[in-house]
Amino acid sequence: MSLQYVQQRTNYLRTVNKKNGIIERLNINSIRNCIRRGRLTWFGDVKRCSNDSQVKKCRGLVAEGQQRKGKNRKTWYQVMDSDLRSLKINRDLAQNRTEWKTVIKKTV
Repeated sequence: MSLQYVQQRTNYLRTVNKKNGIIERLNINSIRNCIRRGRLTWFGDVKRCSNDSQVKKCRGLVAEGQQRKGKNRKTWYQVMDSDLRSLKINRDLAQNRTEWKTVIKKTV
């Protein structure tokens, strides 16, 4: 089942059940927001980990070999930059764990 199908199904359920308010009463968030919240949580973890960690060492790796034809895929950092810009979140807040979690909960 594709992510696009699930998103379309969620939107369909929202329009059909809007009269009854079932989706809102169950507090179902959109899938995009759930994925975004997970990305932001992971971003905070990566920012807080030490420089010797495996995650930070792998951050700068470049894949060898031929590039694919056409447009390149977005990197995780490009997606994070667009998320942070759209939500107007300062990336330096990630150093403080409690503050980062409250900002994520409020915005996403």
